[in-house]
Amino acid sequence: MLEASGLLAWLATACVPAVGPDAARRDGEANASPRSPAAPQASARAGRAGRAVAEGPLELALDDAPPRAAAEALASAPGRALAPTHADRMGWSAEGRTFVHCRRLPGLECSECRLHHADGLTESLESGPGCGEGSVPATTLDARLDALGLGPGGTQWSLGAEQVLAVETRQLEETNAGEARAVLKLGIRAREGGPTSWLLHVDPCEGCGTDQVCAAQAHFDAVALDPSGSELAVLIHALASDG
Repeated sequence: MLEASGLLAWLATACVPAVGPDAARRDGEANASPRSPAAPQASARAGRAGRAVAEGPLELALDDAPPRAAAEALASAPGRALAPTHADRMGWSAEGRTFVHCRRLPGLECSECRLHHADGLTESLESGPGCGEGSVPATTLDARLDALGLGPGGTQWSLGAEQVLAVETRQLEETNAGEARAVLKLGIRAREGGPTSWLLHVDPCEGCGTDQVCAAQAHFDAVALDPSGSELAVLIHALASDG
């Protein structure tokens, strides 16, 4: 769970290191759980000092470009076209308590779905002959997802009248070996402009010294509002050598 300027976010990540707001106060970046979302702690409909914030569209500024619809901006993000698979089924449950994303595993006859619940628990369901033990029939998986009443979520963000999201992807950093380093940051700023409060920094590198190994690219596969327009699920897709 991330909170900044009233923004509450659930994170559904793809096993990549990430940092969030607490460390941002220390060194400009922040720590976020790479796996399970936490339960909501407050209403995102209250802004700073408890004042009301008007709803507005969820828009995103990619690399300082003018804000536009979040899905449209993410579709043009660098590296997205290089990914072998993206989430092919995703959405919020009808009551807004569960976020689901599914994808086909590259090179396998297997589909995996992850269900992130408001109580912090995460479920993983797999279906297909290439999944191995624990695989469930496709009809069982479909029935479970149908029961949740998955939908696209809200269209109006509870902070959207005054705030926009910001994503930074440009390679402005270097690895320990002096090579260009992939960058992926998510933040929030005032709609009229000004400084960005960075909420999430995905670090694609592992190891240290000149032996540090960095994934080629990472991008946000989706940014999805819950039905109420107050919770934001962020799906991160990392591209390493195996995709």
